[in-house]
Amino acid sequence: MSNIKDLSNLPKPEKKALTKLLHDNGYTYRQMQDYFDVSPSTLCEWANEEVPEEISERIRTIYQKEIEEHNKRCLSMVYKRLEELIPRETSISEVIKAGEFSKGKQQAGSQTNVQVNFTGAIQKTKENYGDL
Repeated sequence: MSNIKDLSNLPKPEKKALTKLLHDNGYTYRQMQDYFDVSPSTLCEWANEEVPEEISERIRTIYQKEIEEHNKRCLSMVYKRLEELIPRETSISEVIKAGEFSKGKQQAGSQTNVQVNFTGAIQKTKENYGDL
């Protein structure tokens, strides 16, 4: 997220609420650790702790739009990368890597190395990541 640089100065209840919001929006604790400068296990604890509703609502109001815009930018980047990769790739592994990278997975868990055509690659991508 471009405007969220360092969240380590936020009060702890706000950190907990933002951690929960980010996690609910698909962020992994490993992705978040750079924003908060704490371990993924601490973030997991924060996400599972109760936070007063007024704090959660205030954090949601401040950050939800930025989170959604960040996710749209990621999808747009993946789509552009797909447009570059699909015409010259004969396997879907590079396409899968592009989608996994946007979701914060630095390493591919399991890759499919199947020969595909353009239509098949788009269909497989939609199955894994939804409509772009």
